[in-house]
Amino acid sequence: FYLFLSMNIQLLAVFQHRFYVNDIISRKIYAEIPPRVEYSLTKKGKTLVPVFDMLNDWALDYIK
Repeated sequence: FYLFLSMNIQLLAVFQHRFYVNDIISRKIYAEIPPRVEYSLTKKGKTLVPVFDMLNDWALDYIK
């Protein structure tokens, strides 16, 4: 279970980095202890919202 979870966390980190590099998400790092990072969609990223909505609708119809 732990191996499966750690692989998913690693995959999430890879996607976050790719989204950041491609200006789909932005990062704001807060100088706090413990450190905190906030992610948000950029203007470019917000153009993907309709695509995600359509994928969600498809999943609700076809995935049980």
